Formats: sequence, structure tokens, C-alpha cells
Amino acid sequence: MAQVIGYPIKKIAIFRALKLGDFLLFTPALKAIRRAFPQAVIDYIGLPWNKELVNRYDCYIDNFVEFPGFPGLPENPFNPENVTSFLTLVQQQKYDLVLQMHGKGNVSNPLVSLFGGKLVAGFASEDAYRPNQDFFLSYPEGQHEVLKSLELLQFLGIDHDDEAMEFPLFSTDLQKLDALEEYRSIGGESYACLHPGAISASPWPAKHFAAVADNFTEQGLQVVLTGATQERRLTQTVRQKMRGSAIDFAGKTDIGMLAALIKGSRAVVANDTGVAHLAVAVGAPSVTIFTTTDPSIWAPLNQVRHRIVAGSAIKTPEAAILEAKAIMNSERTSP
Repeated sequence: MAQVIGYPIKKIAIFRALKLGDFLLFTPALKAIRRAFPQAVIDYIGLPWNKELVNRYDCYIDNFVEFPGFPGLPENPFNPENVTSFLTLVQQQKYDLVLQMHGKGNVSNPLVSLFGGKLVAGFASEDAYRPNQDFFLSYPEGQHEVLKSLELLQFLGIDHDDEAMEFPLFSTDLQKLDALEEYRSIGGESYACLHPGAISASPWPAKHFAAVADNFTEQGLQVVLTGATQERRLTQTVRQKMRGSAIDFAGKTDIGMLAALIKGSRAVVANDTGVAHLAVAVGAPSVTIFTTTDPSIWAPLNQVRHRIVAGSAIKTPEAAILEAKAIMNSERTSP
């Protein structure tokens, strides 16, 4: 164990170039880093689309640096000229501390060692390169993703007191949502959100989402379907399989509008994807369906307000329906 607290750290780079859910699961670590270094300049190095997201966390992050990709990291296409320009830029920043919080380090550790930081720390699998031996934690396979990052910080002497994810909402998010025809058509009714798409996991069958949606309708809730533009065919399939009606928001919202929509819902049912983590981050009661991903790593830490359906229970819609009823009943009876 090696402490970074006590070193003269005025400028920090965090490398974590991943998707929405990965970023949200990292927000407790962001809070801990800012608390440990309140006066430091903190730069977040992430994928191009991360920029809009990072802007919401200006209480923790000072600057965003776009990561152009690197051989062996599939999240972004590799372009040698862009990588050269990127490395020149980050080396000019003269970071006191570079944190590799992207993953096991097989590719990312050699990459961050090129940033020119005075101190480099992070995760390392057994066979990964370590820029130094003292500040790299053996990658904790199988540990929950939130706790993974916090364990690394603890290893580096950075304490934490909060494991909750968060997603700041702007007033403009609700204003833009209010201007949307689909949102106005809800007309002040109570509603539930269903998100049938997924990126990393295999999507739960549309017919199961339709059965859950029909149950929400029977309980007097308006059904709202969410998704990206490329998921419209999937949301339309769910609508076609429903007995009742639904309002389809697929492709209609940006991330802020979607968060505001979810926050106002009575319940969210989603595959294990970024939207499921977004529901947890804004405090919306939720049910996450685990088809192919591991709930021990990706499930909500709070499984009272946020339920999961996994294993053999995913074969039918019944378990999800029961869990959705349970969280809504819990909300009604909570003080």
C-alpha cells in the first residue's frame, strides 16, 4: 500500500474512457478524489461523447481531455496522428498524479506511462505492465464496479464516505423535456419507463417488456418507452406486442432530458445498461434485468429501492412484474 496523500499534488489526470454506465459507477470515486484534493486541477481523459457528461460534474472535474483511441482499446478507432497530438498535449500538462482507472491495465498502463506524470497509479492485472511497483493495485476481479474504484483510492490513502452515484440535473433539462410533444402528451399522469435496449448485455425479449408494460397499464400508469435513435425498431416491437398503448421517446431525448424523464417516473425497468445506472443515479425506483452480465459486479448496491432480476427468473416476465410492484408499494408506504 502506498499513500499519495502528502505528495505535492496540484494537477491530476484521470484516465477512464468508457461508456455511460461506467462513468456513473465512477462518480463516488470522483467525489472522493475531489474531497482529498480540493485545490487541485483535475482533468478527466475520456471518449469524445464523455465531454457533455463531464460538464455536469464541474464540482469534481475542472477540464475534459478527449481521448483519441489507442491500439488495443476498442472504444475508439485508432489514428496515429491523433494519438501523437494527444500525447503531446497531455505531456505539456505536467501532471503530478495520473490515475489509471480504465481497467486491468494490460493496454492502459503502457499508455498512461506515456503521459509524463510525476506519479502514476492505478490497477494492474497479474501480467500487466506496472509503471512502478508501489502505486498499482492488483485488479480486483469479481468485485462490484463502484467498490473497485473506491478500493484503489483506499489503497492510495484516499478515504471515502459515500458510495452513492449521482447525476446532476440542469433546469434546462426539464425545460427541454417540457417542450417535447411526447412529454406533454403524458398530461401529468403517473408513468413508468421501460428501456428495452442494451449495449453490453443481450436484450431481454421484447415480449417480456410488453408484458411488464401491460401490467403497468393495468395499474393505471402511462407506459413510456425510452431508447436511442438506433433502438426505435426495438421500442416499436415492444409497442406492437403490447395490448395497451405507450409513448415512444426513442431518439427524442438527450442524456439530460432522459435523466429528467426517468427521475419523474414511478418505476424504471431496464436491461443492465447505462439507463439502469442512470435510474439509480437520479433516485428513480428501478428493476434491472440481468441477462448475460454479472449482477455481483453491476447491480445496484441498494437493492431495496432498486431491484434485480437474474438467473432463471429472466425466462418469464413474472419476476420483473413482481419486483416492479414491490418497489412501487415500498414507495407508497415509505415515510
